[in-house]
Amino acid sequence: MEAPVEQQLASVETEIGTWALKPLLDRGVNEDELRKVLDNETNRKDPLPVRLQQKNKKGSSATGLFQFTERTANWLGTSTKKIAKMSLPEQVLLYKKYLEKWGWKKDTPLAMMQAAPAYANKPDDFIVYTKQSNPEEYEKNLAWVPLDKKGKRIEGAPITAGSIKAYYDR
Repeated sequence: MEAPVEQQLASVETEIGTWALKPLLDRGVNEDELRKVLDNETNRKDPLPVRLQQKNKKGSSATGLFQFTERTANWLGTSTKKIAKMSLPEQVLLYKKYLEKWGWKKDTPLAMMQAAPAYANKPDDFIVYTKQSNPEEYEKNLAWVPLDKKGKRIEGAPITAGSIKAYYDR
């Protein structure tokens, strides 16, 4: 008996995705960790479709699979407009460039490279920002606020390296 179409398409996407991710995997990036970053950045809950032109839903300039902002895109020598037109392999190569420019090493969590690369090697209790210290960034990134045992955000809790990692690990 043949597998349902959704399963067939999901397996094809996985094969294509693994092939397209090869430049990062060859550099030592953990595939599971990378897929968690991709899924969280594009708000993917299902295996289809790959959203190459994904725009940030909270109104920032972030675009593409890795949600590069205009500022980061410019730092990488491109723009979010160009990223929106890039293929999957092109966006992967851009992310590889991003990791290289930040000096990423295999033991550095991708979650931190994605969210707060300047603090990538800080301990889990390191405070990245608080509601008081950087209200604008705090509000844009409420998903990184730590959760209580019931899975609810702890109102006003600081965003830490550990809470960012936990978000990407969900």
